[in-house]
Amino acid sequence: MVDSNPAAPGMWPPSASARLYGGLGLAVFPVARDCRRPLTAHGYKDARADPGGIERLWCNRPDANIAVACGAVSGAFVLDVDVKGENGLLTLSQLQTAHGRLPTTWRTRTPGGGIHLWFRQPRRVLRNRVGFAPGLDIRTHGGSVAVPPSHRFDGAYVWEIAPGSVECAAAPSWLLDMIDPPRTVRSPASSPSFDSLSKAARYLASAVNSEARDVAIAPVGSRNGRLFVAAARLGELLAGAPGWEGIAQDHLEEAALASGLSAIEARATIKSGFARGRTSPRDIRL
Repeated sequence: MVDSNPAAPGMWPPSASARLYGGLGLAVFPVARDCRRPLTAHGYKDARADPGGIERLWCNRPDANIAVACGAVSGAFVLDVDVKGENGLLTLSQLQTAHGRLPTTWRTRTPGGGIHLWFRQPRRVLRNRVGFAPGLDIRTHGGSVAVPPSHRFDGAYVWEIAPGSVECAAAPSWLLDMIDPPRTVRSPASSPSFDSLSKAARYLASAVNSEARDVAIAPVGSRNGRLFVAAARLGELLAGAPGWEGIAQDHLEEAALASGLSAIEARATIKSGFARGRTSPRDIRL
């Protein structure tokens, strides 16, 4: 049922609703009719929650659509349930059957027929995730979502459960673990003794250690890309080095975990990188 409280954000014109969102501690910024393109120079980085800042953002565009910058700046993240392509509503239903129902929380119906479910930002670090499950995305730090009364050519965003009617709920642990899988504690991958290796094998062991070391110290924002490059380079060597793929896999995965990547993400990237590397094999005779 749509919340009909006239004081709820989204029941007023955009500029007034933006101020109400700010009063809830949500940092907002104006976006275009498509509800995606920012109308400020730096997008979500320009989001404000204070009345003066919001007034300046909307003073020359009182009817601009509203987006909320997700993550710590607003104290909330959003589970984006899409129905285009993969049916996220079906996925969500299956997950709740397996793990338990989600708590009642703020809920928006999107113009495309999907929903946005709002949850309090947890202490653990979350990242934006597209398709972490079929039809399910996460919008957190660096991400944003449009909110009522924003409207696109195909319809409007509407609160089904509005702020003010219930509290923004904490996400259950099973959902957080899906978004950010717990990291497994692994024993250090063992390297073959260099004394027992041929010249070619020493070269390969050195390559594995070097690539793994670079992955472990890769800066945030380039970790997954650096892991893929490392796996692809080693994949070029693995075709002619039977028995070494497991060693390379262990070292790269351990390095990826050390850099902050999740185990699931790391394994998928390594597998993809190995496959790419095997398309350009290099002859390493052991």
